[in-house]
Amino acid sequence: MRQLVRAAGACKNEEAHAPVSVLTAGEFWGVRMVAVADFRSLAAMSRRVALDLWRVPESVDLVVAVPQSGRVPAAFLALQIGRPVVDLDWFLERNGRGTAHALLVDDICRTGATMAAAHQRVLARFSDLRLTTLVVYCQRGSEAHVDIALETAESELLLEWSLFRSPVMARACLDMDGILCGDATVEQDDDGPQYLDFLFTTPRHTVPRGRIHRIVTSRLEKYRAETEAWLARQGIEYDALTMLDLPSEAERRRLRPQGRFKAEVYRSDSEAMLFVESETWQARQIARAVPGKPVFDYRSRTLIDSDSLRASGIKRQLRAHLLWRARLVGKKLGLRV
Repeated sequence: MRQLVRAAGACKNEEAHAPVSVLTAGEFWGVRMVAVADFRSLAAMSRRVALDLWRVPESVDLVVAVPQSGRVPAAFLALQIGRPVVDLDWFLERNGRGTAHALLVDDICRTGATMAAAHQRVLARFSDLRLTTLVVYCQRGSEAHVDIALETAESELLLEWSLFRSPVMARACLDMDGILCGDATVEQDDDGPQYLDFLFTTPRHTVPRGRIHRIVTSRLEKYRAETEAWLARQGIEYDALTMLDLPSEAERRRLRPQGRFKAEVYRSDSEAMLFVESETWQARQIARAVPGKPVFDYRSRTLIDSDSLRASGIKRQLRAHLLWRARLVGKKLGLRV
């Protein structure tokens, strides 16, 4: 799997010019390492679970999910083996008696502390219950903390389904519209009263945990006060808010600078190790313009960089060339290809 770029240095708040507390270079969840993270998608997770179902004991009659992100693999696994699935808190509060063998599932084991705490809570309530623990991913060295680890990882993992709950947010640039909130409709985007109403009333979408390094938005700088007020009402914390400094929406539509603007901010920010972009065309533009730094395409749910885009372009060219050759040969043989 492709690794996210290395982080280095300390982050500074652009507004106050004062240092803020973020992850240091090579430190992630308290573990020193060379690269910050490898990426795992939902598709990769479901494939890993599906291929390793044989490791789940047949006697399991209930799947119990460790909240929060353990609910994702637990639900998928339970569907595959035809067993009911419940949340850990529900299991404990609503009396899980009647279960003979429970499978306690989480997405990842880094230090073993989360699984150990969940295991202890269950056995403190049901001392005679047979309990097996399972994680999809396990950091090397933590295998002894679980009964079943479907995959062992050598470096820290960045998981698609828990991206916004990850400490990587402290080193990430986030697009705003389409991620933290919805996009303005054509009618709302009038650069006037309807747009002002949108800025005030738009509902929150994704809810990041912790502080965001930088929000980079193509909203015009003249709407900074309204944007900051909305972020404050939603309780979204961030170190910097970078906005597009153009006089009007008409000028923005004429220039279409969104991708170039975000790429320049990302390129010049030595503390940023990931950009999360809501629009695929902008994500690809940013990735091409900033070699060595990954971009998460929120719409397609993929992690891309300049190398992966170059490789996909070469593959397309190769396919086109092979098709051309096949048609040429087919024409000589009187065949239709």
